[in-house]
This record gives sequence, C-alpha cells and structure tokens, in this order.
Amino acid sequence: MKSILSAAVAISLSSTAWASDGKPKLGLQLDPSSRLELTGNSTLHPYAARAGVLLLFGGLEGDSLRGAMAVGGAADVVLRVPVAGLKSGRNALDDNLHAALKRKQHPDIVFALERFQLTPRADTLIADGQLTVAGRTRPLKLVAAVRFEGEAMRISGDASLRMTDFGIAPPTFFLGAMKTDDVVVVKFDLIVRPVNPHQTAKKEEKES
Repeated sequence: MKSILSAAVAISLSSTAWASDGKPKLGLQLDPSSRLELTGNSTLHPYAARAGVLLLFGGLEGDSLRGAMAVGGAADVVLRVPVAGLKSGRNALDDNLHAALKRKQHPDIVFALERFQLTPRADTLIADGQLTVAGRTRPLKLVAAVRFEGEAMRISGDASLRMTDFGIAPPTFFLGAMKTDDVVVVKFDLIVRPVNPHQTAKKEEKES
C-alpha cells in the first residue's frame, strides 16, 4: 500500500495553454518528488497530513521556465489538491479532517495563481492568487524560496491559514477530548518542470 501511495505522490497533469496570439505557452508539470503537507496542533499532539496527489494546470509565456519567471506579471496557473489524498496515517484523524474540509461537496483544495514576480536576486517568489478551501475562496499572498535546478524550478515555503476564515470548524476527536487549533500550516516543496509545447500538442493530436 505504501508503494502505491508513494507512486501516486505529486501526480501532475501537463497542459498546453494558448496565448491570445495563438502561440502555445510553456506548459508546466510537477516532478513526482514534489511534496505538500498540512500540519497543525491539538490538545494532545501535533498532526500532519501529506497530499498524495497534486494536479497542476496552465502555462506561462516564454521559451524557458527561467525566462518566463524573470518576466513575471499575470498568470493563469492552477494547483489542485484532492482532499481525499490528504493522509496522516491515522484513519480517524483523516476521516474527521476530510469531513471538516467538506470533501464530498468540495473534493479539491484549489490555488489559482493570478500574478507573480521574482525578487532581483531571483531567489524569492512573490505570488498572489485565490485559495479555495471547502468551497470558500479568499485571496492569498505567498512568499517562497526559489532555486533553479537546470530546466526545473524548486519552490519551497509555507503558509499559515485559519480554518475559521474558510468557514471550517476545527475538528474535535474522542468526544471532544482532543481539540485541534484553528491555525494550520501548509508546507510545500514543489519542483516544476517545463513541458515542450510542440511535444504536448503532438501528443494530444495522437490521442485524439
């Protein structure tokens, strides 16, 4: 079972986006080693739930990832995290977490990137977007470390969120004996790779 979950971690969907002039944008995909984890505290002990699946959609204008990131500006990139894939290793905790996140009504946590820029030293990413959790959307600004590794880009950081900001009542366990804190921290270490738009287009033509 562990090997199956390990293989499923950070499954990514590469896509070809198209600019207004009809030219394909640089497609993006996540490396399977990418990680995202939700951590928090409770009256009994800290907890952590790791995402088993990450889905990335969209693209950037440019011939290379480094070049596209250097330009910055508006973006249309979406990261989806299926709630069902968040696993802590404790079934009771997972069931309560999924219920609190309203998995049946809203199966995905979604971050839609709207604008981004790199700092002059190209080692920090400032990203603005909309985060949707349990069906409620709020603006989110992320400041993350960036490191270019060949053609790929590594984005690492964390973001503190309040569950109540998204209409979520912090889960309780064992008839209320264990109560979770309102604040959760999302930790991420994402490796983004470019997808050749011409190769992606040819693949889509074959599949059609």
